[in-house]
Amino acid sequence: FMFNESDLNGDSEMILAICEEILRRKLRISLTGQLRIDRRNTKEFFLRLRQAGFCMLRFGVDAWSAHTLLLQNKGYTVDMISQNLRDCRTAGIGTEVNIVLGVPGETEEDIEESIALLKANKPHIDRVASLNPIMLTPTSVYWQEPEKHHIQFEGDREEIYRKNPLAIPAQL
Repeated sequence: FMFNESDLNGDSEMILAICEEILRRKLRISLTGQLRIDRRNTKEFFLRLRQAGFCMLRFGVDAWSAHTLLLQNKGYTVDMISQNLRDCRTAGIGTEVNIVLGVPGETEEDIEESIALLKANKPHIDRVASLNPIMLTPTSVYWQEPEKHHIQFEGDREEIYRKNPLAIPAQL
């Protein structure tokens, strides 16, 4: 079964309660899902997920340098990325990661730092699940405050938003 939610651990107590119920019922199932890097993702957290049947987790890391983490307001550090990946793999759960490139304000140094962090974590990453350019979507900080990120539009911003309510095409 796949939890089709990008924030599986948004309410870590709830997911742990689901795991407890799976274990109580002695269900033998395989689970996957996507979660965020978080300081609450401890070794014990991942061990419990593994006991309940989680076999693969995708981390929506997106930003892989200290600077791009700040630009994207991620709320975690590069050390937390490494710790989450290591603890998940140590618990016996496979790992996938997402990467986002082209963040406004990203520098060549950020790209080099990102590559170095990915290489350092290679033993704890089973697969790069997605490599995407930055997208302007309604929930992103870039959509909400484009001027703060020096984003310029080809035309009237409000009209572009109205005509493209789900995502802004790159050419605009």
